[in-house]
Amino acid sequence: MAEHIEQPLFRAKKLTSIGGIRFDKGQLSDGRNSWLAGDAWEQLNESARRLFRYAELYGSSKFFPPYPAAFDGVTRRHYLPADITLGRFWRNGNLVDVPAPPWQEPEGPNVPRYIASGQVRLRDRVIDGTKPFVSLSWPHKRWKAASQAGAQIIAWMAANREHPDFESIPSPFNLFDMKPWLPKLPEQKSAYPPPPTFTYERSRGHVVKQADGTTRIATIDATGGFDA
Repeated sequence: MAEHIEQPLFRAKKLTSIGGIRFDKGQLSDGRNSWLAGDAWEQLNESARRLFRYAELYGSSKFFPPYPAAFDGVTRRHYLPADITLGRFWRNGNLVDVPAPPWQEPEGPNVPRYIASGQVRLRDRVIDGTKPFVSLSWPHKRWKAASQAGAQIIAWMAANREHPDFESIPSPFNLFDMKPWLPKLPEQKSAYPPPPTFTYERSRGHVVKQADGTTRIATIDATGGFDA
C-alpha cells in the first residue's frame, strides 16, 4: 500500500512574511511557496521536518531549488530533487562534482535500482555495478533497470531526453514522497514555423498614353504584350 505523505505544516513563531505576505505569530503555512527559516517557523509534522532537513543539507548548493515545490505537468507539488551536488569545478580537464553529505538511502519498491556490466562511479564512490545498486541521479545510457522504478525512469528518459526542458530537471527522484519524479513536459512547438502561403496575381491592366494626349487602360495578353 502506498505511503500517505502529509502536507507540510509550519506555524509562525513570530510576526514574519513570505513573499511580502504578512504572517502573524501562530499562523500556519504549508511551505509550498518559499523555504521557511527555522528561526521564524516551527515544523509541526514529519513532512515539514523533511523540508527543513533538506534545506539544511543542500542549502549551500548552487543547484539548490528556488522553491520547495514544482509543476509536474498537472499540478504544483513539493519536489525535493535527490542527489544534487554542492558545486562543480574543473580538474585536469574534467568536470568534477562536489557531493553533498549523503541523504539516508531510501528503501522500498519506489526506489530506482540498476545493474551495469562492470564498475560504476557514483558521486562519492565506485561500486560493483554487476549487482543491483541504487542511484537517485539520471541513469547512464548503458545501465539496465533492476526495479520497476528504474524501468520507469529509463523509459521516461528515452522519451524526453531531447526535450528542451529536460536539463531543468535536476533529478528523477523526489526526496519528499520518496518516489520517481517524472513530470509531463509540455508539447514542443516547431522552432521555425512554416512561412505563410502567399498568392500572387499579376496585374492585367496598364495605363497607356494615346497620341492625342488621352490615356486608356490597355489589357495585358497571355504573352505579356498590350492590346494597343
